[in-house]
Amino acid sequence: MLGKLLKKDIIATGRFFVPMVIIYAIASVLGKILMELVLSMVHTGSNMYDIILLVTTVFATFFIIYIVACFILIRIFIVYDFYKTMVSDQAYLTHMLPVSANLLVLSKVLAAVVWQALTGLVVAVSVALFFAGHYDTAMPGFYEFVYSMEAIGIFFDTYCLNILINLVLSAFTTPLMFFAAIAIGHLFGKHRILGAIGSYVGIYFIIEIIGIIFLIVIGFRITRPEQSSLLFNGSFALNTILSLIMIAAFYWVTQYIFSRKLNLD
Repeated sequence: MLGKLLKKDIIATGRFFVPMVIIYAIASVLGKILMELVLSMVHTGSNMYDIILLVTTVFATFFIIYIVACFILIRIFIVYDFYKTMVSDQAYLTHMLPVSANLLVLSKVLAAVVWQALTGLVVAVSVALFFAGHYDTAMPGFYEFVYSMEAIGIFFDTYCLNILINLVLSAFTTPLMFFAAIAIGHLFGKHRILGAIGSYVGIYFIIEIIGIIFLIVIGFRITRPEQSSLLFNGSFALNTILSLIMIAAFYWVTQYIFSRKLNLD
């Protein structure tokens, strides 16, 4: 049953995500073409260089804005679909399905993770596309970055592993935090939206306070520059632990409310 629910959720949300991803892919190819034109004109001294450079600069500006907008829109689409199907217009139809609230929530979470992963993959491929053919130019700067990290005790392989772990966990915590806030807000009756917003702000505030307290405690233990790795690794460790706790807590709160406290009146 989970497979059928997940397929339905992915297809339902696909109408939002697929056009966005396609536009991004097309924009990436156009950006690569413009970049190569500029680089080729630098070597040939073409009279069109200034015009192409201006067009490329303008395009690059809008492209960066679109990248940021994509990640914002992902969250908006995920939240909108969850709210619409779980507590708003289509909620009656959703909760009439012969499945538990646990499976409904799990399907929503996995669908959100799938689209986040797909978008992240497309972005990664586009970055690789831009650097294609120019790795010899980029590698010295990359090696310098790696050496500067290792100089303060931060090893690149550990850094990459920490980033990967936290990206995976973030793909779960981000939608679940919204889902939990919406579930709590649903308890406020006619003021569901305000309740959800207030719940999200409250949860976010608590998490930030915990992070700040940790950084202050660790910060006082750093007395030499070479101890910077303590703060770096400690931050990643804290984020990993907090993320695991949040995933469990947000998931439990969401499914518990929809299982025991559902009220669509």
